[in-house]
Amino acid sequence: MSNPHDTSSNNRDPGGFKVMVSAIGYIGVMLIFILIVYLSYVSNQPPPIDEQIIDERLQTLAEVRANQKEAAVNYGWVDRSKGIVRIPIERAMELTVRKLAAVQEETEVSREIDEATP
Repeated sequence: MSNPHDTSSNNRDPGGFKVMVSAIGYIGVMLIFILIVYLSYVSNQPPPIDEQIIDERLQTLAEVRANQKEAAVNYGWVDRSKGIVRIPIERAMELTVRKLAAVQEETEVSREIDEATP
């Protein structure tokens, strides 16, 4: 029969010291990981923006939008040497609708001609 006080290698209970060292090691690794993540987060934060920079950016944005609106509703040169002009969006839409209507009409006429010829 086996002795209840058998100290064979299969029945050994790890010592309290080893468990404590392992636990401290795991906790230490986790703390180091948290520290690395925290330091990475802090170093990647942008500097605070003061009111002057905000006002400058808002003014620049207003200027850009005004320029875009002016370009969208007025005629102007894109490249004078190549003869490229800019036209208002409303006029461009009118011309596009006319062009598409002409193409559609031409397609219908050619279809009628094709159907009429034997």
